[in-house]
Amino acid sequence: MNLENNILKEEIKKILKLRDEAEAENNYSYSFAPPIDEEKMTSWEKETGITIPESYKEWLRFSGESTINGTTASFFSPEKFHSDYVPDDLVVIGSVIGDGEDVCFSKETGHFIRFFEGKRRRECEDFKGVLNDIIELLEPQPLTPEEIEQMRKKLEEIRERRKKEIKI
Repeated sequence: MNLENNILKEEIKKILKLRDEAEAENNYSYSFAPPIDEEKMTSWEKETGITIPESYKEWLRFSGESTINGTTASFFSPEKFHSDYVPDDLVVIGSVIGDGEDVCFSKETGHFIRFFEGKRRRECEDFKGVLNDIIELLEPQPLTPEEIEQMRKKLEEIRERRKKEIKI
């Protein structure tokens, strides 16, 4: 797999690194199908009269279909694109978070839209923004001072309860 000229190279490398870390922890639930060739992409575009945004083509050149961390995200090849249950100007290319949130692109602008329960939730100019959202979901996030304080209080409550249980 040659990523050298792929505009999503850095994002793909991060996702592959996260996959490798998950695999090392026996928490492996990623799959990347072989790339889609240019002919399949142009054939779909000619059949539908819809242009696949270039940044998603770059993803398809990396993987024709993919699953990222189980239900965190999945992306389709062109033959599985659809427009069911979304406004007419959108094409569904995948899903995120495993709760029915679709990832679409706009036929008109080529922007990527996360669509959930009849609403446009987030819009990105290119697929790089979608991947960065996914990476943010997957990367461990540092605890906020408030979260640390809540954990400290909870631990103190547990210690106090155990002390009382031992005395009984």
